[in-house]
This record gives sequence, structure tokens and C-alpha cells, in this order.
Amino acid sequence: MNAFWSNLLAWSLQIALITLTGSLLPRIFSLKIARSRLLYWRGVLLLCLALPLIQPWIQPIGGDASVSFSTGPIRTAATQPAHSLIPSWSAMLIAVLAAGILLRLFRLGFGVLKLRRCYRRAKPLDSQILPGIEVLVSRDVSSPVTFGIRRPIILLPERFGQLDADAQQSILFHEMIHIERRDWPVAIAEEVLRAVLWFHPAVWWILGQVQLAREQVVDQTVIERTGNRQQYLDALLTIASFRLSADLAPAPLFVKKRHLRQRVQSLVSGVPMTKRNLLLPLAAAFETLPLITGVAVWQFPLRAAPQDVVDDPGVDVQLGQAKLLHRTPIVYPERARAQHISGTVVVDVSLDEKGEVTDAVGASGPEELRKAVVQSVLNWHFSMEGGQARKFPIAVSFGQNGTAAQGPTPRSMAAMIPDAPRTVDAFNLDRLPPALKEKVAQANLVQVGDVMTRDNLTALETSLRGIDDHLRLGIGFAGDKLNLFATVAGPQAAQGSTPKSIRVGGNVQAVNLITKIVPKYPPDAKAARIQGTVRFDATIAADGTIKNLDVVSGHPLLVPSAMDAVRQWVYKPTLLNGIPVEVITVIDVNFTLNQ
Repeated sequence: MNAFWSNLLAWSLQIALITLTGSLLPRIFSLKIARSRLLYWRGVLLLCLALPLIQPWIQPIGGDASVSFSTGPIRTAATQPAHSLIPSWSAMLIAVLAAGILLRLFRLGFGVLKLRRCYRRAKPLDSQILPGIEVLVSRDVSSPVTFGIRRPIILLPERFGQLDADAQQSILFHEMIHIERRDWPVAIAEEVLRAVLWFHPAVWWILGQVQLAREQVVDQTVIERTGNRQQYLDALLTIASFRLSADLAPAPLFVKKRHLRQRVQSLVSGVPMTKRNLLLPLAAAFETLPLITGVAVWQFPLRAAPQDVVDDPGVDVQLGQAKLLHRTPIVYPERARAQHISGTVVVDVSLDEKGEVTDAVGASGPEELRKAVVQSVLNWHFSMEGGQARKFPIAVSFGQNGTAAQGPTPRSMAAMIPDAPRTVDAFNLDRLPPALKEKVAQANLVQVGDVMTRDNLTALETSLRGIDDHLRLGIGFAGDKLNLFATVAGPQAAQGSTPKSIRVGGNVQAVNLITKIVPKYPPDAKAARIQGTVRFDATIAADGTIKNLDVVSGHPLLVPSAMDAVRQWVYKPTLLNGIPVEVITVIDVNFTLNQ
């Protein structure tokens, strides 16, 4: 679901929750005066319309939160299906919305034309008792109706002449008050709003309450001016006894059958209009609305377009497979920068059920840098979609002049795999220098046959960094089994027994590719609509074959296929002073699906 539909749904649910809860407040606080109810429901309507403007929008971060080495242009895509003639669901929904709006606006325009036709066919009343107001009798209307702005017009049914003088006076007073209040343009605006939001029943219900309260206000005003409640009530019931035709949408009718019972009850009750009855209940209801609004916004937040989070230069954030909704930038402490303190801070993050960070603990890294990371992370909000773990590590690298001082940025591989038990098939230490290899072997961290979950792998990563901060855990997949290996990040990995090598950007090295095997799109990934980029840190041997391939990031369902293909790639040997040398580079394999 894209941002537009997601926000439209969230806004609709906010309106529904406010309407449902707000409908109880008039009863709770005894809003018995019609003027109070009219002000209240207009306030609720304006609040619902203003919700997108007055609430904070969650701003998800845009793009990748990490800064890494240059990426190669190698791209692998699934076979593109033929273009479908069937429109997307989004296009169909937009067409339905637009059709509903046009249909309602057409109905509104037809109602205006019908009023105009009724006016042309009407006959003037024998005696004009309202100066400046055109009063006519029409056989096309069954209830008195008022419309017009500059030239107000009152249309009366043919049976108006059969009523007694008191009933006629009450009816004319009612229509004259509508003219004084300029209710016709307000009614037109309400119908336009009804047309635009035709799909939301809560908006229709609020508009119905506004119209009912407006008629009750006019009823009360007529009684105040005539001083005869029973006379007006009799006139109302007499008109209601006529065979009423369908409503003329763009004009307030003298009586609508669906409002008759409430209007009669209001007239019979005759609640005295005092300041206490008018202001105190209204103030109490309005004071409660912000609380209801806050709950609605909290439960169904709106999401803004992705924002780019700009961290301080030299700060590199690695999230693995975790997805952020929004976060605050990380600041490189000035004191640490001045003292040339750099390195990687690993923070163990704990989330609640909504994805908000409840705890962040610095697991490793320079003490001078941990506080800055923890303070920022505590304000982050993660997406809980896709089975996001509630606890996982993140790594933040601090380096001078925008580059990490200790080689490639460490990445938490454990956070990139699903939390499903997998059996360890191998734990390879051959890539470590002899002294470090012996140290890790003596620690006896994991055995072949051990069953590992994501939490176990996270603990293994932490244990490796406890032995040496430069140690990194690599993970390979073989069905439901794991091939684990330990490597050393940074220049230290090139010391000792490692042959001389150079680092080349992916864009440069891609030009030397001689043999490229195209990965097959995994059927499970295709069925699950999973796409994305698999990134490798690759070591190309002096003869151009792939010597070492470490997974940096990528979805677990995509990694095995990409790794199997890339291992067969062959590059043109790279020469340094005429001698073939190993090359360390980055390889990106992109899997994309046709949307």
C-alpha cells in the first residue's frame, strides 16, 4: 500500500474514531441547547477536516541509512513479463473515487437546475408579506424551500394557501430566518464536502447532525419571535403530514422526515437558554475533543514522504535488515573528533510492540562515542513489518573526514537473517592470522551441529568482538544450514600471510569482468515479491577468479543464488607494476520484480 492510500485510510480511521467517541459527548455533557449542538458539530467537522494540518506526520527516512564503498553496475533482474492491460488496483481505486465525486457533484448541479426550473414555473403569492423577498407558490415542491444569495427566493407548496394564518406566519418566519442566517450558501458548501468525501459514512453522519442542529436553531428562533410554541409545532406537523417528495439537495427544506422526531422533541422539551446551559456543557465537550483527537492520531498516524537523515561527516550507520520509520541524526562528539577518536560502536537495541526503542545499551566501541549513539537511538522508530526482531544490534562507525579509521564498516550479519533455527554446518577460521585463529579456537564459541537462532548469532558476534574488536562474523547459507566463518576487518586482514592486494572501486573493477553467470531468481523470493540488492565484499585472486566472497547485506532468500553465480565470475587479471595482484572490491547484485 503506497503512502497516499495508507494516509487516506489512516485519516478515515481517525475521523471514524473521533465521530464515534464525539457522538457520546453531547449526551455526557447534556448539550440540550440547539445553538450549543450546532457549534459543537461544526467544531467536530472542522477538526476532522483539519487533522492532516494540525497533527505531526511520521517521517520515515529515505534511502539507505549507510555509507559504504562504491558499488558496481552489475545488475540482475527477473524476466520482465509482458505489459498487462489490466490497470493496477491503485488506478482502479482512484477511478472509483473520482467517479463517486463526479456523480455527487452532478447530482448537486442537477438539484440546482431543478430549483431554477421550479422557480420559473412558480407563481407569485397573492400578497407579498415579506418586503425584499420573492415569495412564490410552486406545484413542484411539497415543502417550503429557500434559496438564493443576492435575490432570496421562497418557494411554497400549493397547499400553503389552505393553512390558517398562524401556520402561514410560522412557516414564513422560518424561511425568513434561513435567509437572515445565509444558510443556503452554507448548505451548498456542505453538499460539496459531502461529494468530495462521499466514501466516508462518518462525514455524512456529522453533516446530518449539523443540518439537524441548524433547523433546531431556526425553530427556537421562530418561537422566540412569535412567542407561540404550540402554533409553530402545529405548523411543523401539518407540513410533515403532506406527501413529501425527495429532498432538493442544495436547499434546506422546512421539514425532513428523518429529522422530524428530534425537532419535535426539542420543541416539546423547551429547555431554557441560559448562559449556564449554553456555555458550560459546550466548553466541557470542546475540552474533551483534544484528548479524543490525540488518541486517534496516536492509533492511526499519518506518514510523510521519506526524509533524508543527515548524520555528521564521518558517521556511518549500519542497520542490517531492520527498517526505520524515522530517526534522529547521530552527532560526532566534537571532543572525540578533536582527539581523533574513531571506531565502531555496537548498540544492542530493544523495541516495543510498536517498533519504538525502549532501551539501547552500548555493547562495544569507544566510550567517548557510545553516549552520542545511545542518545540518538533512543528516539528511533522501527517498522515491525516482516517479523522484525524485538532485540538486535546496530553498528555505527565513526571515522575522520568521512571515512572509517579502522577499515570497512562492521555490519551485523545476524540482524540480516530471519529468526528461524538453523544448524551450523561449519565454522571456518582459516581467514584469520595464526595467532588470532588460535585465540578464537580456544574460546570454543560454537560447534558443528549447534542450532542457532538470530539471538544466538548476535551473541556470537558480540563474543568475537570481545576477543578482538576487528573480528567479524560471516554467514553463508546452504538450505537450512549455516556456514559460519570469522574474518578480520580493515588493513589488519592484509597482514601476515595475506598476499599483497589493492582495493578497487566496484565501478572500475566491473569493466574487467570477462565471464558473468547470471543468477537465477529464487522461486520462493519471486512468490513472496521479495527484491533488493545483495552486496558482497569480494577478493579477486591474481588470476582473476573469485577467491573470497563475504556477504555484506541482502535478503536471505536472495543471497544463495547470488553467491552461487558470483563465485563463477572471472575477471581480467589486475596488474600492479606489471605483476598480477589480488583485488578487494564490492559487488552488488540487484534483484528486481516488475511492479
